[in-house]
Amino acid sequence: MFKQNFIRIFSLSVLIIYSLLFSFPSKAHAWLKVYNKTGKKIYVAVGQVVGDDWKTEGWWEISNNKSAIVVGGNRLPNDYYYLYAEYEDGGSIRGDGYYFSITTQGSQFTIKAADDYDKCLSSDFQWKDFRELNVGSDNMVYTFD
Repeated sequence: MFKQNFIRIFSLSVLIIYSLLFSFPSKAHAWLKVYNKTGKKIYVAVGQVVGDDWKTEGWWEISNNKSAIVVGGNRLPNDYYYLYAEYEDGGSIRGDGYYFSITTQGSQFTIKAADDYDKCLSSDFQWKDFRELNVGSDNMVYTFD
């Protein structure tokens, strides 16, 4: 009898401990992933608001039928992000009329408008037409096709 009660109490204790350990939500990770279905390799740049400033960065090189996370973290801080993509040969994928400054493909870059205003006006940088995405705070996959 003692042995049966002990097994029941032990089993119940393990079940309660297991439930407590795994019932609390873990830290969520959110991301914006870009999927390429264009049939060619593309290079992607991202624009977003950071504080009171605009920021653009790139390049993510994404082969056909592959994807890349271009924004990630514990949460997506913005509801809106802006994507620009161009093909390896330099042709661009049409945007929605949101213009940001970028540098030539293949060169990693980060531009903060307030800090890099003079750079944005130099000949090393170009203004490109980005697409606007309303992602909310959830994970999102955006497909260029």
